[in-house]
Amino acid sequence: LVGLGCPRQETFVHAMRPLLPMPLLAVGAAFDYHAGILRRPPLWMQKHGWEWLWRLGLEPARLWRRYLILNPHYLLILMAQWARLRPA
Repeated sequence: LVGLGCPRQETFVHAMRPLLPMPLLAVGAAFDYHAGILRRPPLWMQKHGWEWLWRLGLEPARLWRRYLILNPHYLLILMAQWARLRPA
């Protein structure tokens, strides 16, 4: 489990993938939740997939670009690959 923060953990996992004989998983804020550093959202938000909105509300200056620009961009690229409009 790798919890270095985005995008460092993704870069690390990608670079180490060929060098380590084990699966690597970038876990984001999981360590902060388990350590009690970040408050968990209400149960209804957890059940309905709105935890990202809770985190955006807690740290808007840090997360706004990732959630409002980069994530939709990623989804567009993913859909283009799925539709075979863009190579994988």
